[in-house]
Amino acid sequence: MTRRLLVTGGIGFVGGRLVEHLRAAEPGLEIALGTRDPGRPRPPWTQPHRSVGLDLGDAGALARAVRGFDAIIHLAGLDEADSKRDPVAAVEVNTLGTYRLLRAAVGRVERFVYVSTIHVYGESLAAGRPVTEETPTRPWHPYAITRRAAEAFVPAFRVGEGLRSLVLRVSNGYGRPMDPGIARWSLLVNDLCRQAVRTGRLVLATSGRQSRDFVSLHDVARAVHHLLFGVPDSWGDGLFNVGGECSMTVLEMARRVGDVFERVSGRAAEVATADLSPAESPQLPFRYSIDKLKATGFALEGRMDEEIEGCLRIAGA
Repeated sequence: MTRRLLVTGGIGFVGGRLVEHLRAAEPGLEIALGTRDPGRPRPPWTQPHRSVGLDLGDAGALARAVRGFDAIIHLAGLDEADSKRDPVAAVEVNTLGTYRLLRAAVGRVERFVYVSTIHVYGESLAAGRPVTEETPTRPWHPYAITRRAAEAFVPAFRVGEGLRSLVLRVSNGYGRPMDPGIARWSLLVNDLCRQAVRTGRLVLATSGRQSRDFVSLHDVARAVHHLLFGVPDSWGDGLFNVGGECSMTVLEMARRVGDVFERVSGRAAEVATADLSPAESPQLPFRYSIDKLKATGFALEGRMDEEIEGCLRIAGA
């Protein structure tokens, strides 16, 4: 039974909401937040949880840091922008750092959950066919490449070392960050919410015709909780897509944000797009299958407007 949990990246965009959900859903659970700088001032919402220093480049320090925990949820790593800026660092942190953490967990931690990304499917996302866990992974961006490489180590430790492990490929998460200081305002919905609050306009850098699957952070947190605490012995091969069964174009999402903004503020927000460029081809709507996850008993709740409204509030804070 998981009673002591370490969440790496627990102060971040997805991690913060996950910690919030787990704290409410599992009152007796001790949650620690893994961070590169445990002495750094933390936002008030993190105060119930202790910080654990995690240097993903130091195998010995990781072995000491993970001792005493029943499970690890691993979200920490370089984001898309930092991975593109420094692919070598992305390999070091996202891939080798995950390997070192897995190695440290062997013999010390019972369960390991690695939160990966839909982007490991890469070019397969534009193929116009349903994307399942059996769809070939064809990543092209350094972020997705290094995440996919990290994924490969997770089942290797399950088979070779007996570590109960899980990989979750999360689609485009959206929703309320825990505080304004979380540096993920470049994400689509976050950016649109901040634009609406600051300027009353929603400006897209593209035509907005790209199709994406969107999943609320509420459902991401619920899915992790379901797998780790609800069905901990029903992981099968340890790989699950986590999506929202919600295929929308970027333009449709911008209009949805605009509608919620108008409802809560009483002000209309103009949506502006760029022209369709010769290098841009509209993507067909696609299905990001979570049938495998639903077969374990999980059901989505969505709450899109609630999440957008929460994001608008934080953007205006």
